[in-house]
Formats: sequence, C-alpha cells, structure tokens
Amino acid sequence: MKQQEQKVYSYHTFIMPFRWEGSHHTQVSMKDICEQLDLRKCWKKLDYSHITEEELGDINQDYRLLYAEKQYFHLYTQDAIYGGTNGIVSNYVFHLPGEEELVYSIQKNEDVYELPVKAIRLKIYNTGVALLSIECVNNQYSDWRSIKAVNDYGRRMNPPFLPENAAESICADKIAIHSSVDKTKEYFLFDIKKQIELFNDRKILSEKRIGDHILQLLNYRSEEGSSNEIKKFVADETEQKEPENIPICPVLDDRMYVMCLVNKNAGEIQENKDSLYEFIFVDTEGGISCPTNEMRDSLLKEHTYERWAAYGTLYGMTAHSFVACTDWQPNINSFLTQYYQICCIVLAQRASVLNFKDEIMELSFGIENRQKGIDVKHIIWLMELQERYVAYQNQMDFFEVSSQEQAIDIYEALRKSNMVEKENAVFKEQLDNIYNAANVNLDYGLNTGGFVFAIVALAMALPSYFNDGCSLQIADKYEWILYVGLGIIMLVAFTFIKTSRKWIAKRNKIKSR
Repeated sequence: MKQQEQKVYSYHTFIMPFRWEGSHHTQVSMKDICEQLDLRKCWKKLDYSHITEEELGDINQDYRLLYAEKQYFHLYTQDAIYGGTNGIVSNYVFHLPGEEELVYSIQKNEDVYELPVKAIRLKIYNTGVALLSIECVNNQYSDWRSIKAVNDYGRRMNPPFLPENAAESICADKIAIHSSVDKTKEYFLFDIKKQIELFNDRKILSEKRIGDHILQLLNYRSEEGSSNEIKKFVADETEQKEPENIPICPVLDDRMYVMCLVNKNAGEIQENKDSLYEFIFVDTEGGISCPTNEMRDSLLKEHTYERWAAYGTLYGMTAHSFVACTDWQPNINSFLTQYYQICCIVLAQRASVLNFKDEIMELSFGIENRQKGIDVKHIIWLMELQERYVAYQNQMDFFEVSSQEQAIDIYEALRKSNMVEKENAVFKEQLDNIYNAANVNLDYGLNTGGFVFAIVALAMALPSYFNDGCSLQIADKYEWILYVGLGIIMLVAFTFIKTSRKWIAKRNKIKSR
C-alpha cells in the first residue's frame, strides 16, 4: 500500500500470533489454511525467490532493502523467513481491488488517531500457528502521549475486564480500518465500548478474545472470492462447533504484540525514566505500571539494549513489545526489515511451543487412566507430536539467525524476554514425562498379558507332565484331582492379577495427591 512522502514520526506494527483448532490432529493443515486465503482473492502470496516490480512496488527502494535483508540472515534460516520448497512458512499480503489505501483508526474518548496502513501481512507456519501483522505509519502525532496511546489502545483486541462504566475501560472505544478516501467506508470495525454496554445490559457476552476487526479482516473476500468452499474463521464458542467454520484463538492473550520505532534521538527519553518505562512496557502517558523506582530501574536495565545509546539509538524488548528510538535512517531501515523478521521468528517459536504444550495437555487425558490403558490412537498421536517437535527444532528453533553481532544480541534478548528457552525446557520435560508414562502404561499391559499367557501355558503343560511322570493307571484314577488343581491355580492367578491392579491404581492415586 503506497504512502505519500511525509514526515514520519513513528512506525507501529501490531502482530497477533494465533493458532487454528484442528492443527493438533491434522484435521486442518497449513495447506488448508493457505487454500482458504487463496479462495478469498484478497490475500496475495509472496514468492521471494522471484521478485518483480509488480510485487514490490517501488523496486528502487524495496529491492535494495530486501537484498540487504537476505544478505543479513544465514541461508539455513531463510526458509523459515521467506518460505520455500520445504513448506515451513507461507507469506501473504492483504490488498483491496483498485489499490485502495487503508487507515487504522483508534478512538478513545475525544481523541482519534488516524494512521495510514503501510501493509497487512500474514505468515502461516507448518507448526499450526500464524502471525497477522498490521503495519502503520504515524505522520501526524509527534508527542509522546499520542505515540504511547496508539501503542496501548491499538494493540488491545478484547477487554481484559468489564467495568460498570464503559468509559472507564482501558481499551479504545472503537478501532476501525477504513478507506483513506472515505472515512465512513469502514471495512473492519470493532466497537469495544458498545460491546461493554451491551454486556452491562445483559444482552451479550463474548469470550472470543479476538477483536471483531481482526476476524472481519481474516474473513474478508473480494467480489471474485465467492466460492462455496470458503470457510469462516471464528473465535466464538457457539460458532466453533459448526463443521464449515475454522476455530482460531490467540496464542498469547487479548493483546497484540507491539513493534514501534520512534523517529527521534533517544537522548530525550533516556532522561525521563518513567516515560522510558511507559514506552518500553506499553503504558499510556502517566499510567506507569511500575511506580517503584528501584524495581523500575532494575526492569529498565534488564529490558533495554544500549549498544548505540551514546549515538542516540536505544532498543527495548519485553514479552509484549519490541521498541526503538532513533533518528538514524540505516537503523530505521534495519528495524523495519531485518529486526521485524527476527521478531517474527521469535514470536513463531514462542507460539509454536505454546501450541505444542496445549496439545500435550490434551494428549495426557488419554493416558491418565491406567485401568483403560493407552489406545493405538494416542500412541500414534504421541509419535506424531514427537516427530513434529523434532522438525520444529531443526526448522525454526535456531541457535542464531545471523553472524552480525547486533543480530546475535537482539535475537538472544528477544528469546529471553519471550521466555522461549524456558518454554522449550518445560515442554521437553513434559514430553519426556508423558513418553515415560506411556511406556510404563504399555509395559504394565504387556506384563499383565504375559503373566496370563504364562499361566495358560503352564496349565496346558501340566497334563503332559503328569502323564509322563505317573503311570497311566494312576493318572486315570486321579484325573479329577488334576483338573481341580488346575482350576484352583488359574483362580488364584486371576485373583492375584485383579488385586495387583487395584493396589497399583490406589498407590498411584495416593502419590498424585
């Protein structure tokens, strides 16, 4: 989406990591999601291996940025960034017919913030997760109060709590994506204030955690996209049961991840620690979420990257944001290209592991009851989960993405702030535990079956033993005693097995308390 050449005060990118239901059992695959986007005729798939002027627009500028971006990353990471024959990721960009430009509008009380939309992108990964990015530019508001308000209000997709007075909500009153020519032409609208008022009147309750404007965007189709095969992306529980719908949910929470670069020298905000904290941790002006000076200073030291602070460039990274403050154009270009891709890789890693953890929780329900035993379906499911996790480790969980020193630092800082290593460690432990539990479950079943088989084999062998060891007259005379003894032996064996199973189940129940 082309923008007029104007002074840009800040860049804002809102990223929503989400997953689609059914990816666990391959009911809905990555290929299915891509086919749904293709059917809508408003999502254009990007092929970075064959760049054309039509795809990139201003090739004199964008091609140079893409060239620098590709040179920046290791070759083995590029399939997870740009896609390729391995099918790790597919990249899409949203476009309207006639090259109509869009505006991201945020309204809170009397304040209205209008930001031209530079691009809307979608990355679909083979781990069952996706990243939706809305890239905006701010060429109207130069003050810190407005920049912070855009970050906080623009990222919220659903109210975290419902106040009695809708005006007291910490969300925006309304978020809309409308035409740049006609503001009344709202393509995607989320009236948050109205939703709260309806709930307070006991008329509606939604727990979908995804804003209406995001769902409307994903479900938008051009006039050409009128196929009956198009399925609807839904987030409401009442709609998720319909077979023609594809349920989706955010992997994190009801807030989108924020990337923001302010086109100013960082020296100004470094002098005001409260303001710096609000910027990095996405608070509104005067709404600092850590007023304790000692803790504030400790958190700022932990979450800022100061390699170029002496030259007026400062970066900040948290679990919900990646921000920067600089007025040097090369650093601005790097933030909007290379660092955006690094951020997407880390968010995809975090979302993928959380998706795996959610799957392993579901899987654990199938093996917790030892009386029933683990069935073939859950064994196959566990094996597939292990295979997919190994594939993820080799395809997306990189030790480093570039040999550039700043790339190494930023990649490590983003992974740390997003707890990727911790989530990986926890999941590996969970996977090992459930694998061991499944093995014990199978061993127990095999041992029980083997014991029964041994008793039956013994019972079948005893007559031959007695016939070989005794005379035929004695065997015929006391034949009834032999069979009574065999019956007693089998009765004792089955009683022992049944008692053992009850005792083991009781012991496991006591241990779990």
